[in-house]
Amino acid sequence: MTWKDFSQQLDFVKLFIDDMDVSQNIVRIGVATISTEIRTDFFLNTYRTKEGIKKALSNITDPQGKTHTWLALEYLHKKAFNKENGGRVGVPKIAIILTDGASRDRQKTLVEAERLHNESIRVYAIGIRNVDLTELKAIASKPDNVYLSSDFSALKDIEASLKENVCKIGK
Repeated sequence: MTWKDFSQQLDFVKLFIDDMDVSQNIVRIGVATISTEIRTDFFLNTYRTKEGIKKALSNITDPQGKTHTWLALEYLHKKAFNKENGGRVGVPKIAIILTDGASRDRQKTLVEAERLHNESIRVYAIGIRNVDLTELKAIASKPDNVYLSSDFSALKDIEASLKENVCKIGK
């Protein structure tokens, strides 16, 4: 993945949160990047405003390494939604995974995906370019939660549909 590709993913996240009511009491956003290792860019309780989140997104650097999707799923299961990191009881837990390739360890990825599903974490899987569709379907909580994008520049084309699907949860 090139810097331009990575930057387009960040632009997609900025576009996605544009119409959301980001605050401590309504919508919280956390971001982690994954390659060979997981990196927490910010937790759910780090930023209280959309502007703060967008500024933080602009400062994220491209992780270099291999696609260890299972690490991202394990991170979501063990850390991302913990109370000390901004998780809240009684509030839907939603994760959106963007990937441009198959995981380097499919079996671990499938095990971690199942753990998320068992904890009622709603997972959306976005595959960009050449992805393993079977793996994406296993990661996503349900078939309607799988999105495909032909290229990084085409991510904007799925934004409205994804947002509509995600926002149904709280209603």
